[in-house]
Amino acid sequence: MDDSLKHAGALIGQSDPLIIISRLCYGGYSPGVKAVLDRAIGVSLPFFTWRGGQTHHIGRYPQRKLLRVLFYGDSTESERQTATELAERNRLNLGYKTAETLFFQNPAQIRGAIS
Repeated sequence: MDDSLKHAGALIGQSDPLIIISRLCYGGYSPGVKAVLDRAIGVSLPFFTWRGGQTHHIGRYPQRKLLRVLFYGDSTESERQTATELAERNRLNLGYKTAETLFFQNPAQIRGAIS
């Protein structure tokens, strides 16, 4: 598709660290953030490998160091646990060595975490 997200995969593939900021929606990303990540399938090649007892796509880019996911908004413990597991899965699929997931009450609190 010829739109503003057509280079999402390349941009994510070159980002280290990759910082994702999203409202926490039922243990996942907000619809807009999820749309960007869905369009970033280009970080993977159409070939598979066996990692950690699971089948995964082979990465197009060298492994990067850090995926940092910053969620904000009200949440339950179960939603935070689901979000942490989601970030870990994204770390593996996007080709990052480590994932860090942090939670905040509102977006204003995030400024100190990324500076």
